[in-house]
Amino acid sequence: MKQEMQILEHMLYLQKQQFKTSKDTIDIINIKCHDLKHQISQLEGRLSESELNELKDAISIYDLSVKTGNDVLDVILAEKSLKCWQNAIKLNCMVDGAILSFMRSSDIYSLFGNAIDNAIDAVQKLEDPDKRVISLSVKRAMGMVAIHIENYYKGALSFENDLPKTTKKDVRYHGFGLKSIKMIAQKYNGFMSFDASNYIFKLNILLPFRQEKSDR
Repeated sequence: MKQEMQILEHMLYLQKQQFKTSKDTIDIINIKCHDLKHQISQLEGRLSESELNELKDAISIYDLSVKTGNDVLDVILAEKSLKCWQNAIKLNCMVDGAILSFMRSSDIYSLFGNAIDNAIDAVQKLEDPDKRVISLSVKRAMGMVAIHIENYYKGALSFENDLPKTTKKDVRYHGFGLKSIKMIAQKYNGFMSFDASNYIFKLNILLPFRQEKSDR
């Protein structure tokens, strides 16, 4: 148990460092995209409409501006949206990030980062493009913050200690993504649950809503 907690704490530390790097990178990309859009607007009249549209479409891929009402969640969704695009995965989001203001930045990054990464890993194995979809929702309901993420998966899931067994070659961190999510949920007096049936994996996190803001 002590070793497991040390691994989880180390994972959270690494994810905190990754968040800082991701935020800096996405900020730079967004600035560059803004500059390129301005330069394209100056080319109007010199290029055909189809050429302009092609340029705009190419830039829009890297336009990582996401506004959920929570800066940390904006960074995560921008980062994961690009990863999904690179892997031909559609990420659907209906998110009210403002209701997460009571959570620490590192906890938001770890919880959503692990949840979306797990979904991406599962969806990447699917060949049917209609099933290469991840749905995420964050909303307030009956005094609770309800976080829901679902995705299709392939094959049969096996379980160990009530958690799905990893399909990755490196099993050293088996199950620690979900264990980390569960630990964060419990930290805020909430809980995590999941359902795997009909080849759809559904992850649910419920947290009591709090008005106060985190000191980050």
